Amino acid sequence: MNISQATLRYMEDDSLGEAEVYKIVETESNPEKGLINSKTELARRLQNSKVGETIELSTGAKYYVVDLVEELDLFTLVKMCKQACLEKRDQDAVELSWKLTEFLSETAGIPEEVNKIKDKAVSAHLNLGELDKAVQWLGRLEAFGVDVLLIKQKLLEMKRLQRGIPLENLADTSVLNTLGGLHKDLKAYDQAYKLYKKSFALDNTNFVALNGLGGICRKLNRYKEGIGYYKKALALASKPENKIVSLVGLGGIYRDLEMHTEAIKVYKLALGINGKDRYAHNGLGAVYFDLGRFNEGQAHFWATKDIRFLFKLFKRYKRKKMRDKAEECLRTILRIDPNNRTAKYLLGI
Repeated sequence: MNISQATLRYMEDDSLGEAEVYKIVETESNPEKGLINSKTELARRLQNSKVGETIELSTGAKYYVVDLVEELDLFTLVKMCKQACLEKRDQDAVELSWKLTEFLSETAGIPEEVNKIKDKAVSAHLNLGELDKAVQWLGRLEAFGVDVLLIKQKLLEMKRLQRGIPLENLADTSVLNTLGGLHKDLKAYDQAYKLYKKSFALDNTNFVALNGLGGICRKLNRYKEGIGYYKKALALASKPENKIVSLVGLGGIYRDLEMHTEAIKVYKLALGINGKDRYAHNGLGAVYFDLGRFNEGQAHFWATKDIRFLFKLFKRYKRKKMRDKAEECLRTILRIDPNNRTAKYLLGI
């Protein structure tokens, strides 16, 4: 915490004095009344205290904490905004992101801090349906040297597709599907779901919308609903390539649910349609690695030579502290690319 002001009541013989407001200041001399030297024990203790607590100093002095005011700095704002995004408090995230731009107007040379949360903040804007505001926010960041080109291009494409029409009034399924995909790319999953849902409501044979809904439900951990959408899409798919898209999506949900037998079945069905499909090979290889069947998994990874996917799989296993599987990902990468420096470094070779 970065407490800049505290309201305290001095305690003497368990009786409380009047509440007084103190500002914490940095000073070499003895501070005036109403100020607390930041280097004192009381100032240090306040940084880790809570409202309603009693602080007893080494001198025996006691204070009851009535209120605390936290000074907002860049690092605090980044942390608060990131937390709001993680907790899906979109309105709070948007308000904090704009507060950041006010801070940037007063401070130079710190755009790299904003890079940590810019994608998440844009997603929060989009989930609230605030596309124009998201574009304006990125414009503010761009003025301070933050690289927003790729995100801004997608937002401008959204604006072009909408043509000033509110999302709730759009009735073109092709436009709705494209907008759903763009929102998904920017991880604005709540809004992407609404767009695909509306597209499907307009046309219940809409294969693209059904697959989109399946993928969004997987991102939102709404697995049962996602399975239903993928199965509907599969039933509607007439072209072989469309069947593969639904089967691979279904396999991904089964894998997340650790339904390995079902996942293997649908990935094999996809490969039966197209034995070279990269996504089916990667999915099946990942299932075999989940099961510790490394030789079978490597055969599929060798078919795609998709090192990027293997690094993603490595990170997943590392997060779950599955060291043997994480290391096997790196060794598979080296079988495909013996000179891969990143894999060598991570293996300590």
